[in-house]
Amino acid sequence: MIRAVVTLVAVACVAYACQAVFRVLHNLHDTHSLDRYEADIAAYLYQDREIVGQALKLCRLAYAPLNQDEAVTCERHVHGADGTYARCGIFKGRPFVSFAGTHDVRNLRTNVLMTQVPWDDGPGKVHAGFDAAYASVRQEIRDWCEALRETVEQPVAEHVADPEEEQAVDTEEKLVAEPKEEQVATPVEQSVVRNEMPALLVTGHSMGSALAQICALDLARQGREVINVTFAAPRVGDEAWAQGFDTAVPRAMHLHVPSDPISHIPLVSQGYRHTRRHLVLARPCTRLRA
Repeated sequence: MIRAVVTLVAVACVAYACQAVFRVLHNLHDTHSLDRYEADIAAYLYQDREIVGQALKLCRLAYAPLNQDEAVTCERHVHGADGTYARCGIFKGRPFVSFAGTHDVRNLRTNVLMTQVPWDDGPGKVHAGFDAAYASVRQEIRDWCEALRETVEQPVAEHVADPEEEQAVDTEEKLVAEPKEEQVATPVEQSVVRNEMPALLVTGHSMGSALAQICALDLARQGREVINVTFAAPRVGDEAWAQGFDTAVPRAMHLHVPSDPISHIPLVSQGYRHTRRHLVLARPCTRLRA
């Protein structure tokens, strides 16, 4: 009888503990989710709403690789080590690279490798797991950016008129030709004619925001104009790396809500620092440096 009572009490305690853990994880998910960030952006962020809104939508697309969006063109899906995933394309005339956050059990290995390793392309040290994850997709992202640049530059050369060909066209045929309907050029087509492309938007959420910061710095050092907008970013590197990022990527905005624990790790005591453009979504928006 006593043994049965003890067993029932133990089962009740385990059930209560499991329920408590579930509540904690549920609250953490609500705090860390993109839905929470979308609500706080609408409430607190009054500037740069358009670009931040685009970044938020692209972060959602990164979590759903099978979902298609008619507004996205020139798309490429990039898969790397330990479940690393990035989605590249052009959204409403702007090229983008969007990294998914932790969505696979294999991502846990990336997250827990918190030792710092030297940054290959500049001063400072970075999170070993984040650095290895980005390294597994770096070349493919660089190749996609280069291919995108070539598609922009090549049509311009093809549009240069040849005087001899112009003279060879019969005037009478020009007069009887049916008039073509006027078409409105898309932002991408307008960019092609001007031989230019809007700045590349590099974005991500959670672990993906850390990879997006490394990617933005990498592409900026390759001479590309980038805009970096991230959500719930953990700390990525040490003080020297953060300063190098601030110098190379001036158009950056890293957003987090005060109650989100992910933005407070890895710890400052471990040698990590946030960039200067880390903003807390509070009233009013404030900067979080450390």
